[in-house]
Amino acid sequence: MNKVYLLFISLFVTVGAVFPQTDIKGTVLDETGFGAIGATVVADNDPSVGTSTDLDDNFELTVPAGCKNVIISYIGYQTLTVPAKPSIKVTLQPETHQIEEVVVT
Repeated sequence: MNKVYLLFISLFVTVGAVFPQTDIKGTVLDETGFGAIGATVVADNDPSVGTSTDLDDNFELTVPAGCKNVIISYIGYQTLTVPAKPSIKVTLQPETHQIEEVVVT
């Protein structure tokens, strides 16, 4: 019984070493200090790995090995690329494009 138990433990340790991951937690705010609820946060090396901020402006994301940055975006604000650290707090700046002309039909 002990040999089977040790075999399973060594298997999980080996799999963890082969596929290391990093847990990231953070907060996304707008330029006034209010939260950006629903902001998107994705890993730069794998866009299928992503999440969005919750009602408290926080997010949690587990990124794969080799992820150097995370990309944070929110409608009406500039997209940010920040280093993938265990703890992130960012403030988004508004997009400043001006419209020359509006056509209403």
